[in-house]
Amino acid sequence: MATTLEDLLQTRTRATIEALLMASLQEATIEGTTERFPVTDWAPGSFERTTLKMIATGLVDREDVIPMLTAGGFLGLAQSITDAEGNLVEGWMELLAARNYALDRIEAVFAIQLLTLTCTAGPGPYTRAAGEIVAFSPSTGNRYRNVSSVTIPDSGSVTAQFKAESPGLGYNDAAGSIIAMVTPMPGVSVINAPTPAGVPANFITGTGTIAVTSTAISTSLRTVKLTFTASGRIDDGSAKMTCTVYTGAGTTVTGPSTVNATFTQGDLALALADGTAGTQSFNAGDEWIVGVPGTPLLQAGAEKEPLDSLAARCSNRWPALADVPTVGRFESWVMDCSRSSSLGITKVKSSPSLTVAGIEDILIAGATATATPAQVAAVQGHLDVRLSQIEGAAVAAAEARPITMSGQVKCKRGTTSAVQAASDLAWERYLALLPIGGSDPGGLVILAELEQCLMDAGAYNVSGLTLNGISGDVALTKVQCATIASNGTPMLALTWQEVS
Repeated sequence: MATTLEDLLQTRTRATIEALLMASLQEATIEGTTERFPVTDWAPGSFERTTLKMIATGLVDREDVIPMLTAGGFLGLAQSITDAEGNLVEGWMELLAARNYALDRIEAVFAIQLLTLTCTAGPGPYTRAAGEIVAFSPSTGNRYRNVSSVTIPDSGSVTAQFKAESPGLGYNDAAGSIIAMVTPMPGVSVINAPTPAGVPANFITGTGTIAVTSTAISTSLRTVKLTFTASGRIDDGSAKMTCTVYTGAGTTVTGPSTVNATFTQGDLALALADGTAGTQSFNAGDEWIVGVPGTPLLQAGAEKEPLDSLAARCSNRWPALADVPTVGRFESWVMDCSRSSSLGITKVKSSPSLTVAGIEDILIAGATATATPAQVAAVQGHLDVRLSQIEGAAVAAAEARPITMSGQVKCKRGTTSAVQAASDLAWERYLALLPIGGSDPGGLVILAELEQCLMDAGAYNVSGLTLNGISGDVALTKVQCATIASNGTPMLALTWQEVS
């Protein structure tokens, strides 16, 4: 009889069950006597032994269920329950989370791309209802449909949101790669082109406005935040603001300075305007945040939430064993916000501020990219309304560490495209599971994982692999997240050769 948790988690064979039944009978006595069952006299094939085998066969059918029922009550075990064939039984963890912790598993997210449709002079204009225009990326074969009705002017262009036909990481196509049409529209071309700046996160409570006037695509990746420090207007010089620039090299703050009608930060040009006369254009505390350059990927696709992430969210429902139980609570709030608003945030790192007492520093990131200004703003707003008056949280995007690669890959003739596509997806999934700060020990992006992705995808041989120029693992700092390099499809950076 099982007496420990380890016993209950073990699956017994028919032979083991039969031996236990034999041992039990051997110790028992015939009713009304002191005589024991003569189990040693039962010959193989006898009625008694055949009956025991039949009973043992019936009991062995329960053996897979007992470990599942036992493990199903523990977060650490429920996330790794497998059936007799070794397949993960995901329903156990999902049921445990829903019934005991009131948490649902985060579903896979559809990527949303901003596409520019251009029509030559003559055949236009075209008007198509939502879902009628299908564009795709020739390099990946991924297809996208327009989210809402679109009118393409004759001899003109229009930008519109397109949603991937399926969810997941594999639909985060790089800028400039969606260039083909499935829907027949003569004279129309399409591209998911980068923009001078992204969609701003606007927290202006006054009547003033801010607009991007840049036309060129910047090569300097950064996030720019304008914070108004004194309420007022532009025309009377009373409004003041600071400018904070976040880059991979650090943070730069300038100001406070008087707000003018034009503002430049590097190659970012802005036009600021007052509202109606007699009204307050900008209020102290207002913020305006934008990413430079803008990305056509408005919402990153993501895989269904891993079970270990769901288990971690369940654990975070319990207060931490500390005087100030904040870490798990903040991480739970961030993931709840991401799920309810489809933000695509999959990575969170929370730690007490080393400089400001009572403030929790929270870093967030997506599966294979750091968070956008809009995502940071959404999460910060979600937390602000839940904080008490004696605590605070400062949300920021984790520092992006693009992972580049080089090396030679050999494939059997005719298989290169398939190997590239499969290894791309496997590499993205690996980076998606890496936490902010990298994997333990050492906070690493592991080179051997790249080789594994390639070989599992069907490569014949690989040699000379490097990550970020070194033939070894890449160490991340505690505030960095590994991201897909901006060179498009990651595997295209490798040298590919076909062999017979």
